[in-house]
Amino acid sequence: DVIHANDITAINLGAMAAARLRASGRKCVWLYDAHEYVAGVEWPQPRMNTAFPAVEKEFIAKADAVVTVSPEIAEVIRKDYGLAKTPLVVRNTPIRETIGGAAGRVSVRQACGLDDGVPLLVYSGWISSERGLGTAVEGLAQLPGYHLAIVAGKRSPELVRLLALAEET
Repeated sequence: DVIHANDITAINLGAMAAARLRASGRKCVWLYDAHEYVAGVEWPQPRMNTAFPAVEKEFIAKADAVVTVSPEIAEVIRKDYGLAKTPLVVRNTPIRETIGGAAGRVSVRQACGLDDGVPLLVYSGWISSERGLGTAVEGLAQLPGYHLAIVAGKRSPELVRLLALAEET
């Protein structure tokens, strides 16, 4: 059996399920998929800021393998938790050479109507308050000449809030 604990909310379940299977004599391995640096996220509920890092600390070393999204996060996780091995990095983006060029498509810079050399910050990912995008939008006022592109799959209430914030700032 293989157990995939997909993100912080499943790490304790993965660890406990693996322990129970092993206690019953079944062979299993379990993988913890760390989607982000948990201790660095400003979670929407204050108790999550304490609970999630504590749960991760308790269970991460019990995983047979740990994967995460970048070499930087992998190294921080290894150091923070004293892991013997650096987590494996599995990016959720295709390698450009495998998908070919973007013939007929415009870049984010082109879609924004910005010339090369104009400072552009790009965020692509899940749009939610705990991602801190409001801080990025507000911070643009301190970065004259910089632009922020938020690449989103759909128009969400949080994205609408961010657009309104950008208009005010």
